[in-house]
Amino acid sequence: MGHVSPTIASEMANEVYLVHSERELNKLFLPRPEFSQENRGNQTLTAQVGSRLLNTKDSFGICARGAGNFKGDLFLIFRGSTFANYGADWLTNARIGVTTTSTGSLAHSGFNSIFQSMRGDIATFISQQKGVNTIHCIGHSLGGAVANLAADWVSHNVSANVKLYTFGSPRVGFADGGFATKVTNTLLTENIYRNFHGNDPVPMIPIFPYTHAPTSGHPYYLPYGGMSISFSAHRMPNYIRSVSGKKWNELIRPMPSTGSVKQWLENSSAENTNTSIFWNKLNNAMSYVINKIITGVSITFIAGMTVVDQMAMLLKRAIDFGAELSGWVLLLVRKLMRAVGMKVIETAADITTALLRMVFNRLVRRLYSHVKQAINNI
Repeated sequence: MGHVSPTIASEMANEVYLVHSERELNKLFLPRPEFSQENRGNQTLTAQVGSRLLNTKDSFGICARGAGNFKGDLFLIFRGSTFANYGADWLTNARIGVTTTSTGSLAHSGFNSIFQSMRGDIATFISQQKGVNTIHCIGHSLGGAVANLAADWVSHNVSANVKLYTFGSPRVGFADGGFATKVTNTLLTENIYRNFHGNDPVPMIPIFPYTHAPTSGHPYYLPYGGMSISFSAHRMPNYIRSVSGKKWNELIRPMPSTGSVKQWLENSSAENTNTSIFWNKLNNAMSYVINKIITGVSITFIAGMTVVDQMAMLLKRAIDFGAELSGWVLLLVRKLMRAVGMKVIETAADITTALLRMVFNRLVRRLYSHVKQAINNI
């Protein structure tokens, strides 16, 4: 079959949270008509989650063979964050450095670490199957991020069609030739079904230069109760309600316009960081300024460094490069300082690498406080 419907994909992304063992896989999940009732090869996936301080293994997803309309297809389905295991999932989300994926792109180190811990089991499962037509990668929240990495790996290593379905997923990698661009070019836009509520804070992280795949075409943008950040907007049951009974083409709609980036940066009014409007405008503004910078300053993102450090170094280099670029950096930094309640500097000469790190760290903490509450409501 060509694709999984919005209703089925959302139900699977929700029900995978219930699977913690082979017994639960057989009792709670596999009875769905989309899955083969024969248990040959169907299995749960266990991932390594957390950080160096708190590292643990936990049930994270399933591999299953399709049946009926999906005979010949495979499903890789991943759960989102929970606060089990003393918050190990949250530590994974907070690891916003970059590491190299198995296909050679830079991606979020925490998400990549989780996928790499399951990659061997996924590869074994796929190698045991015969005549595979399509592999469907599905996930909500953190599971959506891992589904991105799974789809990327599968598309480079398996001779099958690959389709990616995510709900409220965070950003995984960079645009401009990076992970998000490569996933878009490999899977193609029409095979990527990225669903998100406009005021769900989780798809807003990590901040630019992280971006979503697909990098072109319209996303499946789902309005949900206004523009103020809503923690309930991240809950999978509410995503099910938003897509239930609809076809994919009924869910395609453009993102609301955020207006002129230049005018927003030059506006000295206070900003409300509790709205999705602010974070969307900020993301567009950072993209706008960084794209201006990279036309004059060479940029290389380095695996192992945090994005905060890399952005601070880049903006400082732009200030040292010349007056035009330093003017854009000054506008951006002043806007960020107002947003996080810091005293605004007067000139670009006042900007240091240490100040930039402080501003970005405060900004990240502000956004991640919203995200943590949203995850706590899953």
